[in-house]
Amino acid sequence: MTFKTWLSRLTGDKRRPRARLPSSQSIREEAFQAALELATEGVILLDKDGRVLALNSRAQAMMHSGLAILQGADFWEALPEAITDRHRGAAEKALRSDNRSAFLSHHAFEDQWVEYVLRPKADGMVVHLRDVSATHRALRRLHESESGQQTLFDAHPVAMWLFDPGSRRLLGCNQASAALYGQPLEDVAGQAIEIFFPDGEGAALIDSLPAGDFHGAMRLCTQKKADGERILVELACASIYWQLRPAVLVSVVDVGARHTADEQLRRRNDELELGIEQSNLQTKSSLKELETFLYAMSHDLKAPLHVVSGFARTLAERYSTVLDHQGQHFLERIQASTRQLAKLIDDLRTLTYLPRMNLVSETVDLVPVCQRLVDELGKREPERQVLLEMPAELLVT
Repeated sequence: MTFKTWLSRLTGDKRRPRARLPSSQSIREEAFQAALELATEGVILLDKDGRVLALNSRAQAMMHSGLAILQGADFWEALPEAITDRHRGAAEKALRSDNRSAFLSHHAFEDQWVEYVLRPKADGMVVHLRDVSATHRALRRLHESESGQQTLFDAHPVAMWLFDPGSRRLLGCNQASAALYGQPLEDVAGQAIEIFFPDGEGAALIDSLPAGDFHGAMRLCTQKKADGERILVELACASIYWQLRPAVLVSVVDVGARHTADEQLRRRNDELELGIEQSNLQTKSSLKELETFLYAMSHDLKAPLHVVSGFARTLAERYSTVLDHQGQHFLERIQASTRQLAKLIDDLRTLTYLPRMNLVSETVDLVPVCQRLVDELGKREPERQVLLEMPAELLVT
């Protein structure tokens, strides 16, 4: 493209909007929100003051909050009042002595049981929400019907096993548990719970269980399969009565795939961060090249423009009396065009300084601007009659 072609395109379509690149901050926020939405459970990020920084749609649905907008709200105030009053004190106390706290809440209207797991981080806290309604309903039915306990237990899709807290021996496992551990049901009954735990972690589990009735106590730990393979699981323990005697029901969820997905999300975030950084470097380089080009072009145009403007001025001063009406009109057009080009060059120079300037937002009335443009176009084509209707003022910021 020649310089003259480029200049004609630049001056001939002033109304064409300039493309605006999305900011790196907005790209980061959108990528982070998309990563949150990929999670299979509700996730809430809190700052150090306990206010919501970000959350995914699953978390917002499971909180059943009365607030329309949760971002920026205090986490405990966003929860239904009954849940906050019941669990806040115990959760804050547990977090002071441990690196996690968990509680179970019931939303009666929806008949939904939601498990909240709070984990403190260096710059705030992460809250995981999981709908455990199916598990809780299964537990409730176990209490309500002794005759149906074994059927529900065996048919439940979540891996479960029972043990006697006194002897620490297994009372039974369901089919899902047998499939998870690779242990036949007949080989499990009566065994010590250590067959599922490597390195004596079973004793630590028993010692950490609260006294009396409890439910929803969760922990992340390693389990051992029959072939020696170790898997990462989340255990949820609850005290129940099984065949008229106290027992502990343990539900097991394999979270290895979830942790793999989390690792893939972290790797994807790293790739996005790298891509954003490279885009920023390319943008800065392009802006620098544009600034250099505009400055050089405006400087090179000034000298010939001064010559044209000087000759036109001299011609107007010395020979205007010998020029006829059309010649004077042509001379005025030359002078007007040189002034317009000089203003364009000055605007280009100003453009080179814009990236380094602090922009200040001001209110502007567009009516005078539009009127000036119409007047200039009218001078170019006086034979055209245009009726312009505008309000008295058109303010924009």
